[in-house]
Amino acid sequence: MKKKESDLSNIKLANREKILRFFIEQRDATKQLISNKTGISIPTVTHNVKQLIDEGIIIEAGLSESTGGRYPALLRFCPDSRFSFGVEFRSKIVRVILTNLDSEIKADTSISHMDCQSMDEIVNLLAKALNDIVQSSRIDSRSILGIGFSIRGTVEGSALNLEKLPNLPIHTNFIDFKKYQDKLGYPIFIENDANVAALAELRHLDASDSRHLLYVLVTTGIGCGIVIKEQLYRGKNKRAGEVGHMTIASEGNLCRCGSKDCWELYASESAFVNAYRRQSNNKTSDAETILLLVRSEDSTALAIWNDYLDKLAIGIRNLILIHDPSVIVIGGRISMYEDILIEPLKSRLYKENGFLTESDVTIKASILKENASILGAARMPFHELLFHQNKIIQ
Repeated sequence: MKKKESDLSNIKLANREKILRFFIEQRDATKQLISNKTGISIPTVTHNVKQLIDEGIIIEAGLSESTGGRYPALLRFCPDSRFSFGVEFRSKIVRVILTNLDSEIKADTSISHMDCQSMDEIVNLLAKALNDIVQSSRIDSRSILGIGFSIRGTVEGSALNLEKLPNLPIHTNFIDFKKYQDKLGYPIFIENDANVAALAELRHLDASDSRHLLYVLVTTGIGCGIVIKEQLYRGKNKRAGEVGHMTIASEGNLCRCGSKDCWELYASESAFVNAYRRQSNNKTSDAETILLLVRSEDSTALAIWNDYLDKLAIGIRNLILIHDPSVIVIGGRISMYEDILIEPLKSRLYKENGFLTESDVTIKASILKENASILGAARMPFHELLFHQNKIIQ
């Protein structure tokens, strides 16, 4: 009996999700059109539509054209009926955005955490920022479904636990986010930054590309979100995708993880900037400045970029051989320089390699660029509270 009840509940949730997705894509529809396109019966469509109207997610928007008989009611999707916060921890700031159901950024602010000595202090600043956004946006706080956190480190999402915090100034290796839920006033969801970026990017891919996606996030380190059949794969110990710490050289360089010659020592954004500073005597810490020099074919910057791409290609090639994905998306700041990144990278991947050909996998730059992780974080409350799914393979 319990299994039958569970199966029935899953069917109901699947129908709701299918109808919601149809509205998100089509915007306007009649009940008959929804039934025709989704294969869901008219009575079931009617039941779900009534619920969505009661929730304010769908509204009646007049009458549609008649195909004979009475004019059917036209139903319209309301993206501003629900909102969500996305929060991203960076090296010096916490960025906060408010998005609607279309992932449109309605508000965007940043707060410095450099003077904070504890997570409690950071949360106090964050609570004020959230309240300021609600007040200035003039929205009903009851329409905000929750807060999604994008964080570098090992995340136990269901328990709201975070281990290893490489980009926060506070001295701790463990944070329990449950204790901050009352302070912040909304349900909390946390996930690794590369993982949520992968899910955000997934919405912009063709169905054929989305079956097996690797999202390689290049920042001060390197992380990888692994998506299989639209489900995020995290692994037994929630450490799947820590690809920045695979060994790619034998030079003896020590990584912060304790191992030597990790990929991120050679192919992270920090590695690129540090190499330029060493070889040019220019003390800039801005990757974008150096990448603009690469574009202008500055000889020093170009030589360092070419060496950097060699190292980036080694890791990407390893990922292809291990995972055999449909598509690899490169994210982070370097994705903004697609014109000097993708084709040179591809030429290195397939050079003198009998296993790989260009038709095996699509390599592309992130569509969402630097917004990928924070937009993915903001979508977590929508997935779990609106669609009733977490898109996680445990």
